[in-house]
Amino acid sequence: MTYTALIRPVLEYGYQDYQLVSQTNLNKLERVQLSAARIITGLRSCCPKAIVLYEADLQPLSMRIRTNSAKYIAKLQSIGSLLTELRNLFYSGQATRD
Repeated sequence: MTYTALIRPVLEYGYQDYQLVSQTNLNKLERVQLSAARIITGLRSCCPKAIVLYEADLQPLSMRIRTNSAKYIAKLQSIGSLLTELRNLFYSGQATRD
């Protein structure tokens, strides 16, 4: 689907910062996604948002932002623990140069 390849990455760019922006700005992004979903499905504006997103096989942007943020935080935590282990190896003298 062209939407997931071209439009959604633009909407989700910088999603880590979306926790800090106003709900009004998030609603604007949601409306862009809903407009694209209506174009994709051919459904009219009188059709409820949930049905339009379901027919387009899309999650609400706010839900994707929460999911992606949780994945991002988990990745940062795993990198942090890896860096701690490497630092401990380095300072304990167990790390050697080959």
